[in-house]
Amino acid sequence: MKNFLCLSDILKKDNLQVKEINIWNYLIKWGIKQTPGLGSENSDRTKWNDKNYKELKKILDPFIPLIRFMSICRTDFFNQVRPYRAIIPNDIYEEIDE
Repeated sequence: MKNFLCLSDILKKDNLQVKEINIWNYLIKWGIKQTPGLGSENSDRTKWNDKNYKELKKILDPFIPLIRFMSICRTDFFNQVRPYRAIIPNDIYEEIDE
């Protein structure tokens, strides 16, 4: 039987050759698909409620610390990460925002 890397093992790798913002976007898409009540049935983020964000946060919590936010340019951060502020732990967000 082959050993397959789990998502956290992949995110820990330094040699992925993928921009960190792309990793973030893929992680968000994956998390949305894993979250009951989101995805194709509720894809408009502007209509999400606190419960939707809490459920997404619960799914992505183990992986968010593995994202190298400091490698994401300010424009991408503002446009693609900041809208998900509610799922990023305060200590991580404050470190990024400094």
